[in-house]
This record gives sequence, C-alpha cells and structure tokens, in this order.
Amino acid sequence: MPVRKVQQSVPTGGVAPPPVRPPPLWVPPPPPRPDPAEDAVEYPSEDGLPMAQSLKHARRMMRCFRMMDHWLLRRKDVLRAMDVLVYYKRGDNTVSVAPDVFVSFGVPARDPESYKVWEEGKPPDVVWEF
Repeated sequence: MPVRKVQQSVPTGGVAPPPVRPPPLWVPPPPPRPDPAEDAVEYPSEDGLPMAQSLKHARRMMRCFRMMDHWLLRRKDVLRAMDVLVYYKRGDNTVSVAPDVFVSFGVPARDPESYKVWEEGKPPDVVWEF
C-alpha cells in the first residue's frame, strides 16, 4: 500500500498559528496586601536620645561616616546614614534601633529621616557601633 502525504491546513493568510505554550509549573503567590491599619502608624524620625555618649564617641561616628561618604560618594545605589532610626517590624513604631553608622547597598542614596526595612526591601548591610 502506498504512503500518502497528508497536507496540514493553514488558516487563510498563509501563516501558521503560534505554538501553544504549556502553563508554568509553579506560579509565585501574589505579594501580601498591606494592612491599612499598619499604614496609619506614625514612625518618628528621632528617639529623644543624644547622638553620642561623649565627644570622643561623636568624633569616631563622624570620622567613620565621612570615610564611608567619601568612599561611596559617586554611588547612587548606596544609602549611607548616621544615627538614623531603623524600624524592622511593620506596624510597631516602638521597635527600632539607631546604629551609629550604617550602609545599605542597592538602596537609593538620599538623606533618610528613618529607615523602614519593609519599604527598602532589606536591612542595612553594614553597621558600625562605637
């Protein structure tokens, strides 16, 4: 018995339809929706404590900050800060730390009033305490 060739039909226009892709094996879950009650929490920019315990301590903080600032001056993707409140628990403004100096890579350079870990996407990378 002779073999017959079967010709596939092509829709009008002469262009074959694109191949159908199978669905992905895993789809990441959507990010959690922020709670409006948490957004109403106010996060102060100061804690009422002095910046340094002594003049020697203040000089060390400022020297470290100036060195980091000078070293990373041209980097627009590095946040450098000194004595800024770092909030690490969303919705609770009573839980914070104020490192003497810290650097966070991958965060836009600016002068922050406070640093909220959930907004920046990560905690600081390097912290100095004197």
